[in-house]
Amino acid sequence: MSCQHETMRALCTILIAALWLPQARAAGGLVAVRAGTVLTMAGPPLHDAWIVIRDGKIVQVGTKVHVPEDVTVIDATGKVVMPGLIASRTSLAENERPSEWTMSPEIRAVDSFDSSADYRQLLAGGVTSAYLATSVRRLVSGQGAVVKLGGEAGPGRVLKGLAALQVNLGEWAKNPPGILTPPLPPGPDNPVVPAEKQRPTSRLSQLAMLKALFAESRRAASEARSVRESALAPYLAGTLPVRLNCQTKGDLANALRLAKELEVRAVLEAATDAHELVERIAAAGLPVVLGADFRPGLARPGDDLTDTALGTRDPRTAALLTAKGVKVSLYAPTTESTGELLAIAAAAVGYGMAPERALRAVTVDAAEILGVADRVGTLEPGKDADFVILSGDPLATKTVVEKTFVDGTLAYDAEKPAGLDGDCTVLRAKEVWTGTGQRIANGVIVCRDGLIESVGPAESPLPKGAKVVEFPTGVLAPGLIDIHSHLGLHWEAEPPRAAPGEATWGPAEVLRRVSPALAVTPDDPGFAAALRGGVTTVLLSPNTTGLFCGNVAAVKLGGDPASGRWLLAERAACKFSLLGGIGRDRRAGEAADLLGKARSYFSDRQRYERELADYRQHKLTDREDELDKPTPPKRDPELESLAELFVQRLPALVRADRPDEIRAAVRVFHEDFGLALIILGGQESYRALDDLHGTAVAVGPNVLTDEKGRAVNNADLLARAGVPVAFQSDATTGARDLRLAAALAVRHGMDETAAFRALTEWPAHLAKLDHRVGLLAPGRDADVVVYSGSPLEFTSSVRKVMIDGKWVYEAP
Repeated sequence: MSCQHETMRALCTILIAALWLPQARAAGGLVAVRAGTVLTMAGPPLHDAWIVIRDGKIVQVGTKVHVPEDVTVIDATGKVVMPGLIASRTSLAENERPSEWTMSPEIRAVDSFDSSADYRQLLAGGVTSAYLATSVRRLVSGQGAVVKLGGEAGPGRVLKGLAALQVNLGEWAKNPPGILTPPLPPGPDNPVVPAEKQRPTSRLSQLAMLKALFAESRRAASEARSVRESALAPYLAGTLPVRLNCQTKGDLANALRLAKELEVRAVLEAATDAHELVERIAAAGLPVVLGADFRPGLARPGDDLTDTALGTRDPRTAALLTAKGVKVSLYAPTTESTGELLAIAAAAVGYGMAPERALRAVTVDAAEILGVADRVGTLEPGKDADFVILSGDPLATKTVVEKTFVDGTLAYDAEKPAGLDGDCTVLRAKEVWTGTGQRIANGVIVCRDGLIESVGPAESPLPKGAKVVEFPTGVLAPGLIDIHSHLGLHWEAEPPRAAPGEATWGPAEVLRRVSPALAVTPDDPGFAAALRGGVTTVLLSPNTTGLFCGNVAAVKLGGDPASGRWLLAERAACKFSLLGGIGRDRRAGEAADLLGKARSYFSDRQRYERELADYRQHKLTDREDELDKPTPPKRDPELESLAELFVQRLPALVRADRPDEIRAAVRVFHEDFGLALIILGGQESYRALDDLHGTAVAVGPNVLTDEKGRAVNNADLLARAGVPVAFQSDATTGARDLRLAAALAVRHGMDETAAFRALTEWPAHLAKLDHRVGLLAPGRDADVVVYSGSPLEFTSSVRKVMIDGKWVYEAP
């Protein structure tokens, strides 16, 4: 009969699995874990076993499980899989900040739980669930909760919002602060009185107050209960347990007596001196949430032989209690060391605790004590898929947590160490040009979360779990920077000039005030052309028309538009022109006059802000009718825009070609007004080398000038004279030829390193963007170009382009 019954049960199990598994697969939420050993904590270990998970719940566990072909498989072959660990006490709820009142049963720890916080340190130790305790510094400090430390943030992380009532006996809860109730308003008839002293001040008064509290709450009719009495209702009914925090032998004895007299479900917590009352605790049948004797990574304070106010620790306590059948869970001495629960359990085994009991103390027994064993603590069908993949025996010293899963979802991966999690890519190539002149043979670049983490030789240690991309014959270099471009401003391309025309006032007034970044989009089709040339950043400038041409923006040519990182600076510079005509001296005077007005406007605004701050300060103490509110300066939109030159110390980009135009620009912008000056064009700047110290020149697209049949390399002469040089395209899609302009300069004598720095480091520095772009260095944006050969060889081509760690272009 028994055999027939077992056969029928097996057939039913197979039938249910056959019906259920296809449905799970159809739902698209089926995952299978293949493990070397599974410690279910609900039976003996299983070897070469499978765990089947559907939508975060365990479906099957066993050695003979049908797994569909298209299921997602987590390979833990040769590894040990066990339930997620449970911390039976933590101070994660607002760091146990106590209430003002000594009796506060209505306080709920779950209300202080931050479900979106980063609990990676605990997950790294395999801890997936934790009890949130309220403070030990009040007699009745509130109600604890049980939560998950991983998974989707929100209410779904709460396993049990009300799990236990926290009652604290002994030293910690004595002498709470007085309650000060200030009169409103204070006065002779309503004076301020001293703070009302709170009890308890002794252990005897602790017991008396607790008995009175429970007695009053039992007498109160349900409809007449206060908030405090209503909070106690489930504990009076025995629905939820009361956790009695007690440490000394006397406190433990009081806790045992109190649990019996109050007729409540009780759990002993901390229980430092429990080794002296093992028989009484076992006879009472109360579970114990035991504070661990081992303090991982922490010095042991005091002397156990003399410092006995909080009990005397004995490392054998867990072993003694479990040997008498007491259900025990272990918790770490601090929340920070909770990630070492397995080490704490292993240390308890070293002092006599059975290995199985030690593992139960951080899994199933902890779950049962906390009242969440229907969800977690074991690996069984119907339970939450909270589990840990270990490298070996859970209690072995060298065993490490490799992965932690919560609700079937990866919450921690040791291959992505704490502090280094994220999208990590390693680029390895024949050569790396950093942009500073340094070249690294067989170099690597580590990119994580859109930034460069490190740059070095191939022998450098690589992060575990990183995606490695090899370019055996390639060269890696920073993205190029076009310091003067109209890319995306398709109507702003500079027209061909037979001869420079005299400046007029410039573009429409409104266009001068706004940033050109507002006129382009991150997905502009023209950007692709520039990416093919290795350009990743441009300074967008308006056309060269008028004295003040407008604002200049700095943008990237790819990346995630939603992140906003493509816009490096809405205002990166201001552009002017001193080109052509017979009135050069007059235009220089007009420029000086305009800058003078802008600086005065800036000074007036600064003065007004200082006076307004003083006015607001005096308004707090003086009579308002005795104060004169400062009058703001008249707003001038034109000067408002130009004032940014002085507010943000923006550089001035000044179009000038002839030596007299260049000298006028240097005198007015740099010498008279102290502005950072970048000459745009500078066709004949080699004739004014002595006047250019302290300034810079953006050359191109034509880097050569014909002088009596001889090609003059302007870029080379400027670089040799120590003048910072940056290459410009002065075009829209023509930005793709920026690299070729620099290569031409090298062909005609310019130093290759200087030419490449003029494409990367120098424009970034001049535009004050070198904290993000222009270099391959730690902390800079991961903007990398992959070349087939040397970047300044005409025959080299751009193979791939990365912006912010994402590939944005790949050659066909």
